Amino acid sequence: MQNDLAEAVDAIRKGVHKESSVDLLNRIISRGDGPELVSELIAIERISHMTDEEAVSHAMRHLEALEQASSDTACMLMTSLWPIAGDLFMHHIWDAIDLYVWHCDSERLTSHLKRIAKTEEDAGQRRHLESLIQERGKGSGPEQV
Repeated sequence: MQNDLAEAVDAIRKGVHKESSVDLLNRIISRGDGPELVSELIAIERISHMTDEEAVSHAMRHLEALEQASSDTACMLMTSLWPIAGDLFMHHIWDAIDLYVWHCDSERLTSHLKRIAKTEEDAGQRRHLESLIQERGKGSGPEQV
């Protein structure tokens, strides 16, 4: 398991978004290890960057690049950045994730968001997720919490 996480982190950081890399990322997400993958990505970024904020910003840029190859895969991984960005008061990252999720029309992402909302302990975050699930693709953009 650690081997495929390392391989996936390496592919994300190098911008290798071949079908086989996206398939690997999807397998990791399917088994519930998306948050661990994102944590590993941030940990690697911390090695070469001085602050947690810089590491999270770099991780987000890597996931934004992945979005070009697979929007739903990138968005599912971005959702693992929500709590980290929130803890660091990185509202620009939080808002960017909302926008990517808002514009991604994917049943797979909708199912992923429902799983997260179902287990979310924070009532405000759960309402935010439920709002995104119900309102994605309608109107002018996500409601800010």
